[in-house]
Amino acid sequence: MKKHLLCDRSLTYRKSISFVTLWLLVGLYAFSTANVFGQEVRQLDNFLSTHSSSTEKEQQEKANLEQLLLGLRPTLYLQSGELIQPGQSAALRITTDVQSAKLLNEENPLFSKVEVVRINIDSQGDLTFSFNLDNLPSLENLKYVVFRCSFDICEGQPEKNACEVKKISTMVHSASGKAITILYQIISPS
Repeated sequence: MKKHLLCDRSLTYRKSISFVTLWLLVGLYAFSTANVFGQEVRQLDNFLSTHSSSTEKEQQEKANLEQLLLGLRPTLYLQSGELIQPGQSAALRITTDVQSAKLLNEENPLFSKVEVVRINIDSQGDLTFSFNLDNLPSLENLKYVVFRCSFDICEGQPEKNACEVKKISTMVHSASGKAITILYQIISPS
């Protein structure tokens, strides 16, 4: 009888340990994916091609994004810690290097109409950059963040797409789940 009671207790103990372990694993998973809460990282060309055969709203979004990225739109440049404003029109786009991106964390009325921020990733060291979507006080109209990589960030990796998404995802942080589309583009020199 004593042996049977001991077996019941050890079985109950194992069940409670398994339950606790399961919840710890679920919690760790949720915490590990929280750095881009509510954000999906997509490759720019794939994003644009999937929107070409979609609904009218998605086709309009594609056309708007293409105009923001490729069209003649007022642009602010953040380079070497300096803000460069070539024209007088309210900027719709910002192009920045990693070192100058900290300027986006400051209040600046020139940023108020910006819809897209393009961040140039020019070296392996730039991949350690941390971009917090919750700390952009003047970018209230921001819709897109595009990481433009000037080199193959996953050279020699067998699962290139998954590797690229992981590397870009680790740079972006948000606890608020803002509706900002995160995109990346690999521009390898020819």
